[in-house]
Amino acid sequence: MTLAISGVNTTMQFSGDFDTDLQMVQSQRANLLEGQLESQLNTVKQHNTNMQNLNDISSQINIAVSKFSGTDATSKISDLGEPAKTQANAAITQAKNLATANGATVVGNPTTLGDLNTLITTIKGQVDAESNNQQMDMLRLQSLMSKRNETTDLMTSTMKKASDTRSEIIGNMR
Repeated sequence: MTLAISGVNTTMQFSGDFDTDLQMVQSQRANLLEGQLESQLNTVKQHNTNMQNLNDISSQINIAVSKFSGTDATSKISDLGEPAKTQANAAITQAKNLATANGATVVGNPTTLGDLNTLITTIKGQVDAESNNQQMDMLRLQSLMSKRNETTDLMTSTMKKASDTRSEIIGNMR
């Protein structure tokens, strides 16, 4: 017999014993839920990694911004004094390296304080989007865990009822 469970087709051979067949179906459902849980956990971990990478890039850009003494958006990195210019460029290079390594965002070639501030705003938007995605995935994860617990409870309850029924039948035969 072919059984479709949550879009997954599987072939199961039923034994004809109702209790055994029911336990087999419930066990298959539990296995499918475990696979979905694992996949969902990996998705949540990926969102965490992406958020960490974006925060690391943002930190490097903030280091570059801190080298400016004023708030004039047209101030250029090339106009900074020597130690500040070197440190700002090193921070931007580090941010680019992080972005390239992680595919998190394109840093580009910021040349002014305004460019850096725009980049920070863009990265914050990406962090917010990742955070929203992570929250949705956490809700899915919670739902899957609840379904898994229900399946386990149902399996346990069914096994107990079958055992109680067998015990009662044996008791009546005596």
